[in-house]
Order: sequence, then structure tokens, then C-alpha cells
Amino acid sequence: MSQSQLVIQFAKAPVAGKVKTRLIPHLGAARACQLHWDMTSELVRSLSSGVSSFDFQLHVNDSESKEVIALAKKYNCLFKQQVEGDLGDRMSYAFEQGLKHYQRVAIVGSDCLAVNENLLAQLFDLLSSNDVALLPSMDGGYAAIAMRHYTPHVFENIEWGSATVLSKTIRRLNNNRINFHQLAPVMDIDIADDLQYYSDHKIIRRYL
Repeated sequence: MSQSQLVIQFAKAPVAGKVKTRLIPHLGAARACQLHWDMTSELVRSLSSGVSSFDFQLHVNDSESKEVIALAKKYNCLFKQQVEGDLGDRMSYAFEQGLKHYQRVAIVGSDCLAVNENLLAQLFDLLSSNDVALLPSMDGGYAAIAMRHYTPHVFENIEWGSATVLSKTIRRLNNNRINFHQLAPVMDIDIADDLQYYSDHKIIRRYL
């Protein structure tokens, strides 16, 4: 451990038909999968370059994927296998383990091109006076979450992938009297209309 802060990127191995499924009607399974991997790789590249202010890990659903192994080697980043269970179970475990060794931990997804080192620094700064910090997404979920204390209540009884993820998370926080703050929402990419939001981005231009 070289830092007091850890950033964990959650990602899925690129398997056509298993990732970015809501984009398949628009792009086809192969191109939707390639878009997923392009965004995943871009975020790994970006976050692994920010290791002057935090440690970085890539947590994947298949640590034996040749694409995952090659990506981690390319950017010299530590990668780990996610545990079994739904997204809440997996994030809860990652926070529990991470906070044993770091003062502050953030988890980010792999489908939001707006996430960067600056936004993560803002999330970590919020933890100076809050237990939890959120980076909401415009679809009703969140693109990143940070904690300074292990707070499993955040992940209980959430319908992951729905438009109620953020509102139910905030309800859990309020009900358990957990101090939190949230940044302005960002756009992630799940459906065809979301691509237009990033139409000037070099990666997205390939898919328009």
C-alpha cells in the first residue's frame, strides 16, 4: 500500500451478448461488446495514470480472461476476481476488504467516460466530513461511490440496474443516519441515445 486512498474499477470481461445488452439492438452483439471493452480500457488507462494520488485495482468477473490479463499487464495494474453474488454483494465485499488497508476507498463502474482523476479527488475530499460520497448518473444510478467506513447498509435490498438505485441508496443512508454528500450527476452509456451525449469523444465517434 503506497497511498491512503484506493480506487477500484469494476468491469466485466468482454463476452459478446453478455455486456452492454441494451445496446445490442442498435450496435449488434459484437460491436456492443467492443464498445464495452473500449470504455473499460480507456478508464483503466486514465485511472492507472493517477496513481500519484491513489492506488488502483481492477476487479473483474473473470480474472482468467485473456483480454483482462493483457489489459492489466499493459497498464501494470493489479486485478482481482470479484466474489459471487449480485452487484451489491460484490461491492460490499470489495469495500470491506479495501477499508482494512486504506483510509478511503472508491468504486467506479466502467461505462461512464466522464469519470476521471479530478472527480475521484472530489469524492475523496467529501469524505473529510462525510462517511459516504456519491457520483450519481443521469439514469437514476451512480457511476461511483466512496466510503471511509465500511457501510454495508448501502447495498441492501437494491434493484441493481433500475432507475431507483440512487433513490433507494439515499433512503438507506438516511434511515441509518449515515452522513453523505453527492456530486452533480454524470452520463453513463447504456442505451443508444446515451451515445449522442459523448458524440465528440474519440471512442464514441466510432459507434455513431
